[in-house]
Amino acid sequence: MNIKSINYVFLANLEKDGLHRQFFSQLASKQSDEARVKHIYQYLLRYQLMPKKPYTTKCNHFSNESKNNGNKYFVDKEYMEAVDFYNTAIKYSTNSETKNIAFANRSAALFQLEKYRESLLDIGRAIDAGYSERLMPKLLDRKKRCEEAIEKTRVAEAAAESEKENMRKEIFQL
Repeated sequence: MNIKSINYVFLANLEKDGLHRQFFSQLASKQSDEARVKHIYQYLLRYQLMPKKPYTTKCNHFSNESKNNGNKYFVDKEYMEAVDFYNTAIKYSTNSETKNIAFANRSAALFQLEKYRESLLDIGRAIDAGYSERLMPKLLDRKKRCEEAIEKTRVAEAAAESEKENMRKEIFQL
């Protein structure tokens, strides 16, 4: 069951049990994120909606399923969900081929989320894990685009800092 399904079933159960208002009222009254998470967790347990981890050891079948689910979310432009599935694929992988593809795919999702440094790290991991020579040009192109985006951000930050310094100097000259 994916997060959207869990959310749908969760809200339907709250409505069915007449607890919708109570749940959200109590949630709003919580003073910390930890208290809010505990509150939600209790209801997830109540409705038996806590996701179960089907494997506790490495399992390439589960790893491939997770990678394929990540690919589906990536196509739907739901990049954070894709990253979560790629994380699982990497964690449970038993062979370098699955792992390097999951690293490369996660780097693509991170790139779309504008997390360029993290994307670069995964590109390096994919290469270190023996990424396919056939697909290497695509990965190297993403590496170049990450480096360009990081440089562009660095230049923009430097320009903004320079502008702030110029404004300070103007203010003190008045």
